[in-house]
Amino acid sequence: MNKDLVKEVRIELVRREWTQSELARRIGISAAYLSLIMKGRRSVEGVERRILRELGLEEGGGEGPQLSGDPERSRRWRGRVQAT
Repeated sequence: MNKDLVKEVRIELVRREWTQSELARRIGISAAYLSLIMKGRRSVEGVERRILRELGLEEGGGEGPQLSGDPERSRRWRGRVQAT
């Protein structure tokens, strides 16, 4: 998971008053595994997509995060995903 996306996930966790452990429980993975993903030591597209979906950072159809209604930001995010 890239650093910008990790930052957005962390912001959303704080906003919801959730811990990483709570997010991990909600998406069905261990807290340790989520930590590895957040640190960039593991990259599993399906799990990353579940993280975004659970936090409401994904537009319908998995096209990118819905962040502050900024369409330019969503386009940049989609470009990063397609490039990987």
